[in-house]
Amino acid sequence: MAMLEIDGVRYFSASELLIELGVSRQTLWRWRQQRKIPAGHRYRDKTILFTADEVELIRQYANRIEPNEERKEQPGFRQLGLFNGIAGPTEPASRGASNPRKHFKKRSLGKQ
Repeated sequence: MAMLEIDGVRYFSASELLIELGVSRQTLWRWRQQRKIPAGHRYRDKTILFTADEVELIRQYANRIEPNEERKEQPGFRQLGLFNGIAGPTEPASRGASNPRKHFKKRSLGKQ
């Protein structure tokens, strides 16, 4: 990864970091907005740069492994009936709902 040195401090660009981590620009920006990773430093009003220490923190966050907890065990969790094996309604909710296209007239695209 190429770096830029300013006043003895080494910086790495966000663009290079995206390629190295294999994440999208939107993901990196979302993590910054949610304060999950360092915000970085703006260089010449356009490029976002990160120090070597910040890059390491971002790398650790991007490569984290979280435990897969069963949601059913969490208090207040309710699963929708559709995904819980419960069938939905078998009759249309209102008249005409069984065929929504029957209310539209066919039109010819040619000259009339």
